[in-house]
Amino acid sequence: MAYQGVNWMVQNNKKEQYAELVSFFDSQEVRAEIEQVIKSEDPHAFTEAGVIKKYELDYDSMGVRTGRSIRVLINDDSSVYIGVKYIFVNNKWQMSIVTVSNKLHVLLKSKE
Repeated sequence: MAYQGVNWMVQNNKKEQYAELVSFFDSQEVRAEIEQVIKSEDPHAFTEAGVIKKYELDYDSMGVRTGRSIRVLINDDSSVYIGVKYIFVNNKWQMSIVTVSNKLHVLLKSKE
């Protein structure tokens, strides 16, 4: 019986953590920062001339090991993405790492 109680607490904590992460990454501030990163990679993003037409947050890729991270899927292609990571510094979350998938890198280079 005790095991079931502990298991319920662990599962409930995971649901709360998941909801907190979704709320964090879905905030206007974080989305604005992600869009800035996208436009720094592709100045014509979200236009006909750009490689990047749209993006979607991959909530299944969220992680919390040494900060908060998520994969940003580009143009509905799971192999074309930008990874972002936030760390907690000076009492606030700050974007610290940005990675670009090889496929996105190649697409952006071919458009230059």
